[in-house]
Formats: sequence, C-alpha cells, structure tokens
Amino acid sequence: WIMNGDGSNAKQLTADGGVNDDPMVSPDGRYIVFASNRAGVSNIWRMNADGSNPVRLTSGSGEKFPQCSPDGKWVVYNSVATNQDLFSLWKVPLEGGGPLRLTESNTDFPAISLDGNRIAYFYRAESTKSGYRIAVIPFEGGQPERTFEVGQGLDPFTNVGWFPDGQSLTYGAARNGFHNIW
Repeated sequence: WIMNGDGSNAKQLTADGGVNDDPMVSPDGRYIVFASNRAGVSNIWRMNADGSNPVRLTSGSGEKFPQCSPDGKWVVYNSVATNQDLFSLWKVPLEGGGPLRLTESNTDFPAISLDGNRIAYFYRAESTKSGYRIAVIPFEGGQPERTFEVGQGLDPFTNVGWFPDGQSLTYGAARNGFHNIW
C-alpha cells in the first residue's frame, strides 16, 4: 500500500501476488523494491512507485530484506541461493542484471550507510555458540572492516540503522521479553 504522509489517499499496490513484504522506495522515488514469493519462492522485485510494471530482479531460492543504495543503482539483500542454511549478502542492479555476492558468512538485515560506502549487518559466528555480532564491510563486499558484539543475552529483531554522520549504529533487541533500542 501507499498513502500520503497524513494517512489519506491509501492505495493498494500489489494484489493476489503471494506474500509481498520488506518494501523500500528508491532514493529518486521512482521505484519500490520488495521481497515476494509470487514466483514460488521469495525473490527481490521492483515496481514503479504507482504499483505498475513489477519486475523480478533475482531468481534464487530465497531472497529477503532489500535495501536500495543511496545512489539508486543497487539493491542489497539477503539470499540463501547457494546454501539453504547460509544467508549471505548479495547486490543486484536496480535496473536489472546479474547479482554479485558480497559475503561468504551467515548474514542478516543489511543496512547501507548514508554515503553508500559501507554495509552493516547482523551475523552469528558459525564456529562458536556466541551471540549475534554486527559487521561493517565495504559496499563492494569482502571481509569486515569492523565487528561489534551485540550485548550478552540480546536477541536482535530489526535492522541495523546508521546515524546520518556514518559514525554510529543503532539496532533493536529483546532481553527477558523487553524490546529496546541499543
């Protein structure tokens, strides 16, 4: 759905197309990217801001959490395209084209910095039973530039968010049934 900022003029954009979620408007306002299982599995789709012309951007076996780059050229997302137990980060051109893999580790909830130079995400070390961590990688992908521990006993439940200055991160997490912002 789309509506005015005051809640008026609500209009449905998708109909009878499976589960459609995780919408994000492109920086120029032309497109909305979203995850949908309308083709049988969850893929990343793009449609015009008015809901017309849906285009499937990915064709893996389970993509979710799309994020548009600030320059409007890329969509970063999670995918299990290569291993049903491993969510890795990928990016695909917003105008369509082949996807590029960004990480080799288990990742979740990507967030692109406002300057478009870095991506932060949650991950859990595969070799240990440790809790979640946050990693920051270059936009081109590769090894983390920085990693941070998420507080002991916390269960993250939302995306990482960048402060406008690109120097701080926020995230939501639950502990003992209470949800807070960290």
